[in-house]
Amino acid sequence: MDFFDNYLLNPRRHGLIIVGAVIGIVVLFIALMLIFRVPTVKTEPTEEDENALTAQEEESELNLDLQLFDKQKYYESLE
Repeated sequence: MDFFDNYLLNPRRHGLIIVGAVIGIVVLFIALMLIFRVPTVKTEPTEEDENALTAQEEESELNLDLQLFDKQKYYESLE
């Protein structure tokens, strides 16, 4: 009972106890994440992925063309 009275109930030690508990919980959480992690499997891009990428590229090119066209119209209107 001496340990309990002199150490745990001592108000100066409460901060250390809380910090130790938080560190312990964080370490436990990280250990569980490492133990039960989901393995990642690298896959080759499918035809759908490639089609989506080419569609995005075409769309971005069209947007750039539209922006250039708008700038040309704007500068022509200033003249």
